[in-house]
Amino acid sequence: MKVIGVLCWPMRDEKRIYDQTNEYFTRLIERFGAIPLIIPTFDAKDPVEPILEAVDGLIFTGGNDVAGFLFGEDPHPKSSYIDWRRDDFEMRLYKAARQRGLPIMGVCRGMQLINIAEGGDIYQDLPENRDPYVRHESFEDPLHVTYHRIFNRSGVMRELFGEEIIVNSSHHQALRRVAKGFQATSFSADGMIEAIESDDGNVIALQFHPEYESDQPDSPKLFEYLISRCEDRGR
Repeated sequence: MKVIGVLCWPMRDEKRIYDQTNEYFTRLIERFGAIPLIIPTFDAKDPVEPILEAVDGLIFTGGNDVAGFLFGEDPHPKSSYIDWRRDDFEMRLYKAARQRGLPIMGVCRGMQLINIAEGGDIYQDLPENRDPYVRHESFEDPLHVTYHRIFNRSGVMRELFGEEIIVNSSHHQALRRVAKGFQATSFSADGMIEAIESDDGNVIALQFHPEYESDQPDSPKLFEYLISRCEDRGR
C-alpha cells in the first residue's frame, strides 16, 4: 500500500510541548487506499532521508506563520508564533523530497513554505500589504474560516473542479511572487493566488484547506489525485 507522510504542527501549553495533526488528513488518505504516516518535527541535526525512505508522498500542513527571514524580510508585527525548528525541518524535508521526485501537496502554510523553498515569497500581512476586498480571514475569530469563490484558470484545479469552486479561507498571508518552475492556477476575485502547481506535475499547493470539507463531493478529489501520483514501492 502507498504511504503518505503528513507533517504535524508543534503546539504548546503551560505543561508541555507536543506535535499534532487532525483526523481530516488521515481519514481522507485512508479513504483512497493509502496509509497515513504522521511525521513530527525533527531537530536540525536529524537527517531527513530515513523519513523519505518510508513514504511515497508528502502533505505539508497548515499552522503558524513562516518566518520572514527565510525570504529576506523581518517578521511582520502581526506574524503568529515563529517556529524556527519547524521551518528548518520542513524546508530540509521538502527540498530532499523534491530531489527524489516525490509527489507533494501543500496546504495553507504548506503552500507558502513550498513557494519560499523554491525561491518565491509571500505577503506577510494581507490587510496591510495588499488591501484585499475578498474576505480571506475571519477577523473576529481567526480560528474560524470564511468562504469565497476562486477561479481555476488551468492545471489540475481546472481539470478537477472546472472554472470555479467555493473554498474555505483562514489566512492573513498569501503568495506574492510565484517561484520559478511553478504556475499559479487558481485565484480569488481580488487576485490573490489560491493554488500553484509545479511544471513537472509533482507538486500541488493550495491556500485553502480541502481537508476541512471532507464530507463534500469535491475537496476529497485533491487527495485522490495526490495518491494517484504516488508510486507504491511495495513495503
